[in-house]
Amino acid sequence: MTVSIVASVEFEPSELCIKGFVELQDSGVWDRVWAEHLDRYHLKPIYPGAWLVDVAALRMPRCFEIFGCSDRLTADCALTGGYTVYRDGEVVLSPGCCCDLGDIDEWDQALAQAGVHPLAIGHGTVSVRVDGPLVEISDAHEYGGGVERISVNREALVQAFSAARAQRGQFEAGLRQYLAQTGVVDAAHRASVLVGRESPN
Repeated sequence: MTVSIVASVEFEPSELCIKGFVELQDSGVWDRVWAEHLDRYHLKPIYPGAWLVDVAALRMPRCFEIFGCSDRLTADCALTGGYTVYRDGEVVLSPGCCCDLGDIDEWDQALAQAGVHPLAIGHGTVSVRVDGPLVEISDAHEYGGGVERISVNREALVQAFSAARAQRGQFEAGLRQYLAQTGVVDAAHRASVLVGRESPN
């Protein structure tokens, strides 16, 4: 079993001034329209139609220009997005509403001890049950539509999150450089807040 995790940032179509995106999502052409829009910034979704972009792609100044359509780099909170879990190349869990790059700390704490642990990482409420070498991930408690359970190897998941933390660190370094170049005061602190590593104050 191969487990991997992608740290990602969420971009909402409304922030990027895409008109009529709700209708487009129902028209069957959304995946193509969205991919073409992100390609303007040399980016692509982590899977077709997803609002999530791999932080590893956000390295060059021209990529960071995508933030110019919003005020997200001045917000006093972590960037929305989070961590997509893959098992043998298949997506088994994607970030939901209100997830962000700071959620990795919740995962680390939960995986450190046996038992059932609800994760405070947005909606629709994820929990993990750590039992020996296995971790069972349950999703969608909040929505009452049935809970999907996925089992993965605990050590593989821990290692994957360690790699994701490194991804976040590289993104933070690029973000810090971009902010400094654009004249942001205290760019280092601002970058650490945006990746969820530090609190705003």
